[in-house]
Amino acid sequence: MMDSVPYVKGVHTMIKDVALLLRISRDKGENQDTLQNHRERLTRLCNERGYNITATYEEIASGQAKLESREQLNELLSELNQYDAVVIIDTSRLSRDLEFSIHLWKRFEQAGIPIITPERIYTENDFTQFAIESTLAHGEYKQIAKRMKQNKIDRLRRGEWVQGKPPIGYVRDANKKLVINESEAQIVRTIYNLAQEGHGLEAITKRLGYHTAKGKPFTMPTIRNILKNPVYKGTIAYNVMDASKTKIKETITCKNAHESIINKQQWDAVQLALQGRFTGDYETRNRNKGKVLSILHSLVYCGQCGLKLGFRTDYRYKKNVYLRECKCRHAGCPEHRLVEQFMSEFEFLEGFYRDEWKKALETLNGVSKESLKQQIYELNKTTDKLNKRLKGYKIMRADGELTKVDYEELKGDTETELKRINAQIDELNYQLQSTNADTLNNQYEAKIKLIKRINECYGNENIVECNRLLKLIINKVLYSRVEKKVIITSPLEGNMEVVQGDYIELFIDSK
Repeated sequence: MMDSVPYVKGVHTMIKDVALLLRISRDKGENQDTLQNHRERLTRLCNERGYNITATYEEIASGQAKLESREQLNELLSELNQYDAVVIIDTSRLSRDLEFSIHLWKRFEQAGIPIITPERIYTENDFTQFAIESTLAHGEYKQIAKRMKQNKIDRLRRGEWVQGKPPIGYVRDANKKLVINESEAQIVRTIYNLAQEGHGLEAITKRLGYHTAKGKPFTMPTIRNILKNPVYKGTIAYNVMDASKTKIKETITCKNAHESIINKQQWDAVQLALQGRFTGDYETRNRNKGKVLSILHSLVYCGQCGLKLGFRTDYRYKKNVYLRECKCRHAGCPEHRLVEQFMSEFEFLEGFYRDEWKKALETLNGVSKESLKQQIYELNKTTDKLNKRLKGYKIMRADGELTKVDYEELKGDTETELKRINAQIDELNYQLQSTNADTLNNQYEAKIKLIKRINECYGNENIVECNRLLKLIINKVLYSRVEKKVIITSPLEGNMEVVQGDYIELFIDSK
């Protein structure tokens, strides 16, 4: 590089051909107008000094972006020998990462290429000045990034949508909160209803006659993302990444941020359905788990000690399946006897649900919706106050009015109180949704449809699908094998105690 001083007319007349390097960052809200302003300013600079602009490299990239992701900078570095100097608006436009900035300095120094800004010309003698400016830029970027991240978190805690384009079923209003787009929301409800009835991702995808906003048909990953997205139950979640940007450091959530498309009961039911389906698919594929030998696979528990019981095939006759003996020595039994007993009791489950459905509808009139809404309103006011208190603590800490220890203690106590109140709000919302006749009808209709599908699969001997569907409606089946003794009254010999035989007793714990 050449000896350096701040630019003075007549100095460095050997600089003729130069390249412009322009970078704007979306992190700072910059746009094409910023890029144009920088381009025009540097062009005027070159014209005033008599430089010939032979190439311009323009890019939109974060100040922390790595070399491999900056195509224009890479191209410039590969063509450095074609220029006498590189002109930039400011040294921070090379990079705001200190280590990367020093690396670029060395590349320019080795090529003997000075760096020109409107304020000065940097040569090999200006490393200290360059390093100081790069250090300041690095620190400034960290502060900007920290403020932007905290601002995003604060807005999220207020229930604002801060994650780009709203998900299907919602639009963002003037207050940056999500509101339901009813035409799209119906698609979401259809997807959740099908999932709750036990349909898998592929089946849901095939049954949907809808297309995305871009006119493309829904895919299985899209359906899964919709079913796993808590935004549809009114919750916004935001993942705070660690310094490496590869691991989730913390997940910030704001419950009841907006009106939900799916109520909490259906959301929970669908998550269980998804878990059961993915677990079942994994067990079917994974040799260590073995085959699904019975419709009651992973559902049977010992009635004496509570341990889960598995199934096995006969060593000689592989078609014969048995429920294993428990570790507590509780005897197993042939699988077909167990299933026959189970199905004879399972047929009463639909009647049980219909009775529960009727009772639930009868109790609706005794519940005060307005009282529940008022309680939720008051609790939401309390959460607003607590969030303002957290913000106040942060300001007091920044101003030095609170020590770090006091700040962490106050912050921890307030966040604990927030979690407690949010749990109360969730419970009240659950009660409020339970007072809705349509919600109740949908819940019980889904269960009865599921029972009908289970019976169809059982009749078609589809063991795997029947097992998967049973897991959506049953928590466990408690199994006991007992020897019952009966007393027979004989007119000749009086009462006689006779061993009648062994029986299977089941207790079905439904969801």
